[in-house]
Amino acid sequence: MALYVPLILAVLAIIIFISKVTLSEKKHAQVVEELKSKLAQGKIEDGNLPAANLKSTAIYAPADGKLMTMSEVIDENGKTFPGKGFAIDPSSGQIFATFDGKIKFTFGTKHAFEIVTENGLQVIVHAGLGTVNLRGEGFESYYDDGQIVKKGELLLEFDRDLALKNGYKDTIVIFYTQPGRVEKMSKISAGKVVEHGQKVVEVKFK
Repeated sequence: MALYVPLILAVLAIIIFISKVTLSEKKHAQVVEELKSKLAQGKIEDGNLPAANLKSTAIYAPADGKLMTMSEVIDENGKTFPGKGFAIDPSSGQIFATFDGKIKFTFGTKHAFEIVTENGLQVIVHAGLGTVNLRGEGFESYYDDGQIVKKGELLLEFDRDLALKNGYKDTIVIFYTQPGRVEKMSKISAGKVVEHGQKVVEVKFK
């Protein structure tokens, strides 16, 4: 019997490991979405921002399509997308750099990345709604984290048809990860058709 104890323990260890991996996979999308929500609502911000004169930066359309305000962005669960920014109802799946800046990080599922302007405004470009559940399928990125990019540079392509086929939305959302720093935004021309590289909004931030 003693000879079987190590084997039994090994099998139990494998079962526990598999159950943890499965749980982790099931929780993955939820964790990513919670992080997105916290970033959009400014719940992950630097609380020690120095007082300074307002900075200004222009944000350009990262894709071709029709402009939307954040209040028009409804996710696959019928909820309004949180935070400050704007969105695009795209006519293609190509996403370009929305300004000169640096790629700060990419979500492991490739559906979103953060890009920072040269003067410090942090922005996340989020390709589709609910697309975190695709686990990277249908996404192709053309950059590395930490890479310096120029406005209009092709960064990402995603399969809009695949997203729609799976019941998700192809809306591209651009939002600020530190909304508390944003003091003023010029008005978004909702419904206006734009091409990538076209100026969308001027942002003043601290």
